[in-house]
Amino acid sequence: MRVNRARGLQMLNDATSLSCDPTMLWTEERARTLLFSIPIGAIFSSGLIVRKEDMSTFEPYVEDGKIDFAALMATRVIKLGIVAERSYGELIDHTLQGVDEDALVLHYGNDATGSLLQMERLGRLQAFISFWPEARYQAMQQGIRPDELAFLPIRGNPAYQFVYISCSNSPKGKKALAQINREMRTLRESSLMGFYARWLDPEQRASYLADVKALFEKN
Repeated sequence: MRVNRARGLQMLNDATSLSCDPTMLWTEERARTLLFSIPIGAIFSSGLIVRKEDMSTFEPYVEDGKIDFAALMATRVIKLGIVAERSYGELIDHTLQGVDEDALVLHYGNDATGSLLQMERLGRLQAFISFWPEARYQAMQQGIRPDELAFLPIRGNPAYQFVYISCSNSPKGKKALAQINREMRTLRESSLMGFYARWLDPEQRASYLADVKALFEKN
């Protein structure tokens, strides 16, 4: 079943039925009410997706290819698009908590990233947060050349984020995750990360797979 992030969290928090989400980031808040698997994958962290023609707005906050996200948002010079109820990781989530609501455009729809990309193209926002492979795919779906866009990593953010399967906090959820964990200890390296690597630029794939293997060995 495909639902938006807000609806998905609502279903997960209903302990009277079994629901699972295969692409969740772990947060302390979510872990209070939901169950999480072992890490099933590691993906490149989110960053800002901007139009290259608008880069002059962001350049004052960029150093060594990474943007000072907190400093940018403190100036209130842009409208930023985000997916409602999505976690972007601890650093980004913490910064967003202090951002004026008027500076944010929240999207609740099923095709949120695609819609935010359209809104950026129309000038209704100047940047949105996304994973680069996700934004690039949506751009190609809409006939936008990926080289019209720029991906700005956020300073202080880790290069990779672990992804988990999350299930309802119930006996059925615990049973499901016990089975999932057994399978994922093998599948995450033998299959899943290879599937993700196909979405990356060819020159990134080998180093990504080596990095992920090292991360899993530590975890």
